[in-house]
Amino acid sequence: MRLFGLLQLLGQASLRMEQVQWPEEYERMTREIEEALREADDPNAKSYTHEEVMQAMQARIDQARDKPC
Repeated sequence: MRLFGLLQLLGQASLRMEQVQWPEEYERMTREIEEALREADDPNAKSYTHEEVMQAMQARIDQARDKPC
C-alpha cells in the first residue's frame, strides 16, 4: 500500500512539473482529451474494434517512420 501511495505522489508531482515547464503543451493535451471525451459520449459516435484501432496505430507509426526528422 505504501508503494502505491508513493507512486501516486510521484505521478502527481510529474504531472505538476509538466504543467509548469510546458504550459502550452499541457493546455493543448487537456483540450484534446476533453474533446475526445465529448466525442466518445456522443450517441452517434462510431465504435471501433480492437483490430481496427491497432491497424490505424500501425499505419500512423509506419507513416511517422517514413518522414525525415
